[in-house]
Amino acid sequence: MLLFHSCPILHACTMLFYFGSYDIFVGIISLLICLDIVAVVTRVYARRLTRQKLETDDWLVVPVLILNIGMAVSVFIGIGDHALTHRYPTSDVSPEQAAYGKAKQGVLMKIEYALLLMVAAALTLIKLSFLFFYKRVFVYDKTNWKDVRNIIIHALIALIIIWGLGFVLIMLTGCRNHFYAHYSTLEDTMGKCINTFLYLYAFAISDFITDVLIILTPIPFILKLRLSLKRKLGIMLVFLLGALAAITSMMRMIWMKYIMDMTESQMPREFANPIDMPFIVISTEMFWFILEATIALIAACLPTISTIFRTGPVHHFLQNFSSKGSIKSGSTFSGKSRLADWRKTGGQSKHTQVEV
Repeated sequence: MLLFHSCPILHACTMLFYFGSYDIFVGIISLLICLDIVAVVTRVYARRLTRQKLETDDWLVVPVLILNIGMAVSVFIGIGDHALTHRYPTSDVSPEQAAYGKAKQGVLMKIEYALLLMVAAALTLIKLSFLFFYKRVFVYDKTNWKDVRNIIIHALIALIIIWGLGFVLIMLTGCRNHFYAHYSTLEDTMGKCINTFLYLYAFAISDFITDVLIILTPIPFILKLRLSLKRKLGIMLVFLLGALAAITSMMRMIWMKYIMDMTESQMPREFANPIDMPFIVISTEMFWFILEATIALIAACLPTISTIFRTGPVHHFLQNFSSKGSIKSGSTFSGKSRLADWRKTGGQSKHTQVEV
């Protein structure tokens, strides 16, 4: 509780939709979607600029972009239909109001259900994109299963696939034989499906843990290179860009913990009526998911985009080192000579084993 109230950002995000601040929501998400599009297009351009074919990690960001756009459109539809950030009680009201409330709750539940499926798929694909990028850069002999790097990266790939499929399957089967409850009223969803808050909290914790594992994976590989400290730090900075996604997942995890622990007496004064709570939480939850997925996609594209700038240790490492010589045996690479050779041969230098 103390951490939440001492963090203005978390407090602002929780209250964001209570005041009907649709412009803020639409503005932030629209900007991030535009940046996602720019990031993916620029990533493809960077690969073409270096005359390299698109690899698995490049192709994985395409469906992520489609899913992110789908999440944004779904929420925008909910805002336009006044289904988000509003409470629609179905009891202690007139029959007309009850029917209207059920219809709006149905729209809200459908949007939440679709968004949870899309965000689980999007975050899984983003994590896989990072790992396949590591595989392309750090694993010289991809058929050598005695290589520690190969084992670690493939183990993480298997872990992330199981993680993503697990949460998708839980959502698909969460209401057991009452599938209609996914897109019915809030009462049906809460009464006939799994505890959504526990599901989201478990998802947030595991999401953050897997993010940390992925961020830390390349660090030992980089530290083993026989390079100056400055070059190592420059290279490490590019690979640590995934921390942007980890920060948002950490904030969402803290926020979920706050919501789970909050009792009625601890509700902020803005929650004038306790019945408002579920509707405001669902709306804010959607914002956090889209925020994380869009920022994670940008972070996944930045290492490849950095190759457009043909200077510095990061470019030399990613574009011109011999994977076998630099990583396996720990030798150094000569930046200027290999860069010149790489340019003369149109990016097909014999020294270049890995292209980003």
